[in-house]
Amino acid sequence: MKNWGNPKAFVVLQEGVRVKASHLIAFAASGSQPFKCPAAIEFVGSLPRTSYGKIQKFILREREWPVEEETHPRGSDEDQTPNPKPSSRRNPK
Repeated sequence: MKNWGNPKAFVVLQEGVRVKASHLIAFAASGSQPFKCPAAIEFVGSLPRTSYGKIQKFILREREWPVEEETHPRGSDEDQTPNPKPSSRRNPK
């Protein structure tokens, strides 16, 4: 099992607002479980969004975690034989 550690928060500040990351971390720690409290905060100008306005979290994850190539548990797909077709008869006698 992979140890994910504490999450990282990406924060977009409103114009004219100034705050320290340590203050935000202390605020989050006071109102939530310790494992939910961010270990780090990154201030960004905007969050990546879809055309529907949903945050594209996978883009933020890719910035933080290098993409690992997934390997098939039994080797490459080329080594696998296709499954045989099921019989077309319903009730064999």
